[in-house]
Amino acid sequence: MNIQMRFPLLTMPNAVTRDQPRHSRWLETSHQLLGLPTPAFPAPDFIGHIIFWDQRTTRDLVSRIETVTGLDWIDALCKTREFSEYLLYGYFVQNDPASAAVHAVVPTTPCVSYWERPTLSKGELNELLRSADKHDVAFSIASFSGTPVATIHAAIAESDAILHVLPHT
Repeated sequence: MNIQMRFPLLTMPNAVTRDQPRHSRWLETSHQLLGLPTPAFPAPDFIGHIIFWDQRTTRDLVSRIETVTGLDWIDALCKTREFSEYLLYGYFVQNDPASAAVHAVVPTTPCVSYWERPTLSKGELNELLRSADKHDVAFSIASFSGTPVATIHAAIAESDAILHVLPHT
């Protein structure tokens, strides 16, 4: 029996809006690099934590960038002021039938994520960790939140201690 693995592609429909200056710019540059017309807003977002990329799809993406720009892909990306590798990959997959066939659209990743700017206290971080469900395997805090590494270590240690005393089901 031939079982083909499908790679998860985080896709959040209508999540990129015109009032998000960085995301909307990344959307535009992704489409320019791929030679695609920029879609109307709102548009899908593909940015998240624990993102999986298929090697063959990545090679095809690189080839597409080189074909469209006439440059080596590294030069093309270095000459692009603002882009998101997640949007670039996601929009490539969405617009390439062969790549789309080896991906499965998923609404979430197995990661508890914090993308905000306010620094988290240990209590707030513990609350975030408690929000994890049984499918979550990781958590991530954006570096720009300014949450001290010592606070993160303390919350993880406390969470680990709680998990070790809970009965396993």
